[in-house]
Parts: sequence; structure tokens; C-alpha cells
Amino acid sequence: MTIATETVEAAEKIVAQLGDRLEHLTGRASILAKQRAQLSFAAETGDKSAKTKLAALNAETTTHGLDFENVQNALQEARHRLDAARRDAAIATDREQALALRAKLAKFVETGADVDDALWDFVASLRAMLTILGELHQLGQPHPSSDMFRVNAVNAIKAALQELPRSWVGDLEFQLLAPNQKKKFSDLTAAWNAQAERSIAARLGEEKEVA
Repeated sequence: MTIATETVEAAEKIVAQLGDRLEHLTGRASILAKQRAQLSFAAETGDKSAKTKLAALNAETTTHGLDFENVQNALQEARHRLDAARRDAAIATDREQALALRAKLAKFVETGADVDDALWDFVASLRAMLTILGELHQLGQPHPSSDMFRVNAVNAIKAALQELPRSWVGDLEFQLLAPNQKKKFSDLTAAWNAQAERSIAARLGEEKEVA
């Protein structure tokens, strides 16, 4: 809870208290008026007791009127202060949100740079794999073939891209893969490595050491 919010709550409490006080005074004014009306005739026609009571009611009515005016003025000022406190709280909240937005935008920009780096790293890594694949072929390892690598690599890329929001996938304009079509580069390379390792082990006379 911020200081501004606490100020608003304090101002709201004062307004509520003064509102209750004014309501009470309004009710008391009605009672005094009714009592004075009941005593007026008797007091003005010689009833001393009634006249004494009326005088007391008149005095209370005068005091009550001043109290009512004071509370009414105080309530008006309290409402002005509440409005000011709410404006200050709104400004403070907006400032807090602006600072939070600035920090979040900085993170957004930083993450965007990370995405760029990741995309360039991805392209560079994939090109490196193609180069290594060519070298594997030159060293006598035919699997995976260039076409096999391409098809599976494309599926691996699509499988990753399908994790994007659905509307983005539609914008990329490729047919969604079935679960059994999805690939991962780590799985593909592990499988190809196992296949190649059997051949390598055979060439090195290590068949018995290969599980």
C-alpha cells in the first residue's frame, strides 16, 4: 500500500465520519423542530414550564444550527481534500506504472536482441552442420544423406515453430506436423550418431565394445 493510497483511505474515513455526523444532526434538527412546535402554543399562552422548556430548545436549536453549518462546511472541505488525495494517488499510481513499463520495455528489447542472437546462432549452427555433413560424406559415412538431413531438419524446425502462438504458425504458412512427424535435432543427431558409430566401430574392429 502506497502513501498516496493511505492518504486516500484516511480522507475517505473523514468524509464518512462527517457524513454520519451531518446525518445525525439532520435527524436531531427534525426532532427539535417538532418539539418546539409542540411547546410553542403553551409557551406563548402563559405556560411558564412550557416557556422554560421552549427557551432551552431555542438555545439548543441555535447551537445545533451552528454545529450543522460547521459540519456541513467541514464535510465540503473534506470532500475537496478527498478529491485532491485521489488525484495525487492516481498520479502516483501512473508514475509507478510508467516506471514498471520502462523496466518491462527494457526487458522486452533485451529479449528481442536475444531472439535475434538465437536466430543467427541457429542459422550459423545449421550451416555448420551442413558443412560437417559434407565432411562426413567425404570420410565415407553416407548416412544421413543430404536429402534425408534436409527433410528431417525441416521437420525439426517446423516442430519447434509449432510451439509459437497458433496465429503465428498460420502466418508462417506451413502444414502442421502430426505428432509422429515432429523431430528434434538432438534426437536426429543421436540416432544418426548411433548408426554411424556402429559402422565406425566395425571399421576399427570394436564391434564387441559397442552395446
